Amino acid sequence: MKSSRVAWAIFILHVFLSPLILTGQISSGLRIDQLIDSLNTYSLEDSQKVELLCQIAYHHHDPMMALQYGQQSLQLAQTLNRPLLIARAYEELAEAHRVLGNEVQSRHATTRALRIYENENEYHLAAALYAQTANYLLKDQRYDQAIRLLESAKQNYKKSGDNKKYALTCINLGEAFRLTQHYDSAKHYLYHALTCNYTEDSLIRGYALGNLGMVYHESIELKNAKEYLIDGIAIVEKLKDPYSTSVYLAELGRVYQQQGLKDQAEKHLLKAIKMAQDANLKEQIRDFSQQLSFYYAELHDYRSSLQYQRLFQIYQDSLVNKTNIQLVERIKAEYEIDKKNSEIQLLDQINLQRTYAAYGLALGVVLLVCLSLLLHRKNEQAKTANDILSEQKETLAHREKEKAVLLHELNHRVKNNLQMISSLLNMQKHELVGHPAEQAIHESKHRIDALSLIHQRLYQQDTQTKISVKEYFTDLILNLVYSYGREVKCTFDISDTPLLIDILIPLALITNELVTNALKYAFEETSEPNIHFEFQTKPCCASLLVRDNGSGFDPSQQKEGFGLVLTRTLVAQLDGDLRYTNQNGSIWTLHIKIDPLS
Repeated sequence: MKSSRVAWAIFILHVFLSPLILTGQISSGLRIDQLIDSLNTYSLEDSQKVELLCQIAYHHHDPMMALQYGQQSLQLAQTLNRPLLIARAYEELAEAHRVLGNEVQSRHATTRALRIYENENEYHLAAALYAQTANYLLKDQRYDQAIRLLESAKQNYKKSGDNKKYALTCINLGEAFRLTQHYDSAKHYLYHALTCNYTEDSLIRGYALGNLGMVYHESIELKNAKEYLIDGIAIVEKLKDPYSTSVYLAELGRVYQQQGLKDQAEKHLLKAIKMAQDANLKEQIRDFSQQLSFYYAELHDYRSSLQYQRLFQIYQDSLVNKTNIQLVERIKAEYEIDKKNSEIQLLDQINLQRTYAAYGLALGVVLLVCLSLLLHRKNEQAKTANDILSEQKETLAHREKEKAVLLHELNHRVKNNLQMISSLLNMQKHELVGHPAEQAIHESKHRIDALSLIHQRLYQQDTQTKISVKEYFTDLILNLVYSYGREVKCTFDISDTPLLIDILIPLALITNELVTNALKYAFEETSEPNIHFEFQTKPCCASLLVRDNGSGFDPSQQKEGFGLVLTRTLVAQLDGDLRYTNQNGSIWTLHIKIDPLS
């Protein structure tokens, strides 16, 4: 249950963390296009433009665009020489870099913002930024760094006189120490949060009591754990806080379970998962359903245990898919940034070349005018003027050579930039030697399309992680035939069986390679080309067949290309058996073992 408790620590930070807005003139409820329209429509002072640019960066769904608006706000704030506006812009740059995975740049921008806030005695803003950064570190389970930042946040809240935020920071320190199993330190900070809660704030008291209950539970002091959890639940339930209430209820259920009070344990665990489902708290539904599965398994109620185990697996798969999608989006954003940086560098080089050309042309014009005046006024110095003209022609020729070298260097850099983009197709780099690059990239595109089709179908479903192979393989093969522009008759014999993507992905790539191979080489002398595809499943195995009526080939006489190497690698990954026969055309047969539950 560690993941649930980490999420709980992060939630407490979110209770009092909010965007650090200096002027508050722009509502966060406005759509991003309205904010951009306001920037282009209204006549604003420069300080207002800085704030509006920061707001756009904060609310923009595209992290790459958020980074650009953050950089604009920083440039304008530095022009105004307004320290607090500069710090505000650095905060947005730090967040954009963090989302894009640029940890070094994010940390650098955060440090610059913190230094400004502390120099300007803006302790409240510094404390909030320390706490926000600690939040990200807790998500990454970097507890020691998070504790150091929370200590800094606590000190700054104390300087600012914000007793509520000070007490909440103490609660988060207690949570961080609990996650590192330093229970004495955790109790110290949680008791300190209670004693410094001079206004008897219900929110602080409820969290402190509930978290003390969790600490006592982990240190196996069940009596104290139960008392503090009951008191904490009574408070946060009145505050209509389903997140913390469900967490405390589940923790109390585990305490009752350890005490052997089965009915009380079941009652609280069921109440916790019901509350999490009503509030659509996916991580808590996942964790509570797993706990209920264990609980019913101990009672030998395997029907109920299996029911909650399936619920756990559904939400676990859903959360894993969400994480994978976020990672793909982050990689796409990083690629777009690299691409734009390359374009900017190319434009800079072109502008530099144009500048050199303009300077050279202007210099040539000046020299020619001077030479004309000298010839007109001093005919007697014609020989000397001719010598000067010859020397200056040599200078111009030398500069033209320099420009040619610069142009060559520019072309070299453009080539390197294109190679950097081509590195995304790293699997193909060795196969491109001596072959048309366009064909290799075309083949890689089919592989990517095969995977893209899987993700497209996944996005159209809710929490399912299986795909109907009949529709998928039919679309995949027909798309390949269409992309090659061949009039090929396709027949199918596919069992409508759903498969997990862990099995379907390598099968899709294998199918892509075998069908592509047939389309490229099999039908040069075939008047009525035909491809037949079969996929059948049994309880513990599956078989795939790709057959064409082409000319076939002798594998012993053929050097395996990248496609077949990739195919055999994927077959090995599936622990399968791939065989080739030539019977009036090529026949590829693949047998794999599958888990009956998949």
